[in-house]
Amino acid sequence: MSGDNPSGRGNFSDWLTAMAKAMGYGTDAALSDALGISQSTILRWRQGSKPSIRHLAGLSRVLGTRLEPLLVLTGHVSADTFDANTDAPEPPSATTETVRKIKDSTLGDSLKERLLEYWDLRLGEERGRLYALIKALEEEERTGPETSLDVAETYRLMKSDLPKHFADLMTAARDYFENALPRRGRRRTRQSTIFDLVSAQDHLVGGIEASELRKSPDGRWFWRRPNGEPTFEVTFSSEVEAIETRQATLNVLREVVEKAVNKRDRKGSPRGPSES
Repeated sequence: MSGDNPSGRGNFSDWLTAMAKAMGYGTDAALSDALGISQSTILRWRQGSKPSIRHLAGLSRVLGTRLEPLLVLTGHVSADTFDANTDAPEPPSATTETVRKIKDSTLGDSLKERLLEYWDLRLGEERGRLYALIKALEEEERTGPETSLDVAETYRLMKSDLPKHFADLMTAARDYFENALPRRGRRRTRQSTIFDLVSAQDHLVGGIEASELRKSPDGRWFWRRPNGEPTFEVTFSSEVEAIETRQATLNVLREVVEKAVNKRDRKGSPRGPSES
C-alpha cells in the first residue's frame, strides 16, 4: 500500500472506520454489538490503544478480512513475518446497515435475495419520487408561490407501487416457508401468516375510516381516531389536503388487503387460523 493511502499500515483507526462503514457498521455501537465488546474498547483503539489478538480475530471475522494484515497494521508483528501479502485490504463498496441486516439474518439465501430485491425496488421508487419533488420545489422557488404544487401533482408524487412490492414479497415468503421448512407445523404457520396480514390491514383500514377530521386552534387540520389517538403523525394546512391524504392512504391499504386476500384464496387458505 502506498504511504498516503488512509487504509495503509500505521493508520488502524482510519482503516477501521472506513472498513466498518463499508461493511454496514456505521456506528461504534453497531460494531461493538457485532464484536461482543464495549464501545469504550473501540474508543481506546481510536485513541491509539493496540487491540488484543483476540479482538483482532473477532474483527477479521466480522469484517471478512484475513487476520495477518491486521496483526501487521496494529504492530503486533512485522510484515516480514509472513510470506503472503500483508497489506490491509481496501474497504469494499459500501454496504448499508439495512443490507447488512438482511445478509446477516438467519433466513435462507433465496428469501434474502427476495428481501434485497424488495429493498432495491423501494429505494428506487423513493429515489425517483425525491428527485421529482426536488425538481418541482426548485421550480416553485424559481417562479414564486403562485405556481405552488397543486393537489393533482402532489398525489401523482404520492402514487406508490408499495402494495404490489409488498404483496409480491409476502407471496415469496409464504412459498419459501412452504417449501423450505419441515412439514411439521408448517401448514398452520403459513396460513396464520397470511391471515394475520389481512387481519392487521383490515384493522388499520377500520381505524382510519372511523377517524374524525378536526381543526386545531392554529388553523391546522388533523385526523383523530375514536380512542383519541392521532390517525397520522402530521397535520395539514387545508381541509382538502387532509381529506385527500386520508383517501390516498385508504386506497393503498385496501389494495394491499385485496392482493393478500386474492393470493390467499387462490392458494385455498382458510379464513383464519381457527380453521387450520
